[in-house]
Amino acid sequence: VFGHHWQFTSRYRFAIGRTLLTDTASQEVSSKVGRFSNALIFHYDLPQLFDNGNELRFMFKRIDLSGDAVDPLGTDHFYEVGAGWVLDTPWLSSWVDNVGLGVTVNIGSVLSGGSILLLFNEDI
Repeated sequence: VFGHHWQFTSRYRFAIGRTLLTDTASQEVSSKVGRFSNALIFHYDLPQLFDNGNELRFMFKRIDLSGDAVDPLGTDHFYEVGAGWVLDTPWLSSWVDNVGLGVTVNIGSVLSGGSILLLFNEDI
């Protein structure tokens, strides 16, 4: 029978980068970037399709930035909204549990725009 559930995730990622073996001093750079994201995801179960489970999901995410990413993106935070459809695929491969398609839209930074996503091995 149809059902739904909510999921909340928080993640913190930090990256340190440095160029190596450059030709000139102007190519030498290093960066430190922090990213803290909070996401609220709504999972909506759909009827079985070819005897396989599938669902729609809707996501709202806030991403807070620190370090060297703030100036290029023109903000210390931005938002991402998205939707996707995921289909269980036990017959496809033992390494691929499910596949799907999605779309996201970034709002509030100089990278505002959208993306089309190929989803696989998602939590259902």
